[in-house]
Amino acid sequence: ALPIYYLKQPGLTALGNDVNGSTASITLGRVVNGNPQPVTVVSLVQYQKAWIVTRAYDPYGRLQISDPAPNTAVTSPLTVDGPGYGVDEQAVVQVRDATTPELFGQADSGPFGNGTAQWSASVPFSPTSDAGVVVATVTSPADGGLATLVAEKVTFAGSSGHATGSSVVYAVEGGTLVTLDPATGASQGPVS
Repeated sequence: ALPIYYLKQPGLTALGNDVNGSTASITLGRVVNGNPQPVTVVSLVQYQKAWIVTRAYDPYGRLQISDPAPNTAVTSPLTVDGPGYGVDEQAVVQVRDATTPELFGQADSGPFGNGTAQWSASVPFSPTSDAGVVVATVTSPADGGLATLVAEKVTFAGSSGHATGSSVVYAVEGGTLVTLDPATGASQGPVS
C-alpha cells in the first residue's frame, strides 16, 4: 500500500472523489487563479472499515512509471523510466520508505519532451526498511508548483532494514484521515 504521506505535498487539496463499492479514488490538486488543476489521483481499496492507498497516477495519463513495475523487488541504484511527453519536461524521482516520510534517495530525469521517446532517472538509495515507494513529480514551468505526481510501491531486494509490513491502513474519523494499526484496527492518530 502507498501511504498518503508522500502525496501530502504543499499546496495540494482534495478536488473530488469517486467511491464505487469497495474502491475509491481521490483527485488531489492545486487551485491556480481560482481554477482547479488536478495533480494526481489516489486509488484506494476498502479493508474492513478502513481504506488502503494502492497507488497514485496522473489524471491526464502523461507522467507514467513504466519501470519498475509495481511491487517489484529493487536494488540500488534504481533505474526508473517512463514514456516521454510534452515539450520541455523534467521529472524528480524519489525512493521513499513505505510507512514513514523517510527519503532514501532522489535523482532528476534530465530534460525530456519535444519528441523524446522516454525519460529515465538512476536513483541511488539506501533503504532502512523492506518496502518503499517510488514517487515521480513534474513541476509547472509557469509557477514552479507541483503539476503531476505518480507513485507506486516497491520492495527492497536484500534489504537489511527492519520489516515495515506490506500495507498501511487508513480510516476517516470525524473528518480526519488517521492511520490504523493493521493488526488491531486501533487508531494511531492523524496522518501528518
